[in-house]
Amino acid sequence: MLLQYLIEELEDKEVLGDTNIDIRKVEYDSSKVQEGDAFIAIKGYEFDGNIFLEQVITKGVKCIVVEKDIDISNLYLNDITVIKVSSSRKALAIMSAVYYDHPAQKLKIIGITGTKGKTTTAYMIRDILLASR
Repeated sequence: MLLQYLIEELEDKEVLGDTNIDIRKVEYDSSKVQEGDAFIAIKGYEFDGNIFLEQVITKGVKCIVVEKDIDISNLYLNDITVIKVSSSRKALAIMSAVYYDHPAQKLKIIGITGTKGKTTTAYMIRDILLASR
């Protein structure tokens, strides 16, 4: 998928580099990155994805998504498109939704609330839906 389509829905982004490149997949785990991927650097509780930028560059990523407080001055010199966003977690969610063609919009959801009878009601709805196939 072209990067320009993957980032189309991102708000508050700064793009440094070419967006007319094909992205193989969107990845946030540096150990799973492969050539042609887009890497989203997420700061977690134990690890900061930004410390793995050099590692993913050597693996051949085409795009890196970072938060605004990261120094990226040396990254886009390696012919890698760098996208600076205010929240890399939000960027991951949006880019993943676009990559997989917004699967949540295709779900049919039934909510059951109340104090009693939720399990019984859920099983009844399940049986009705299965029988109506």
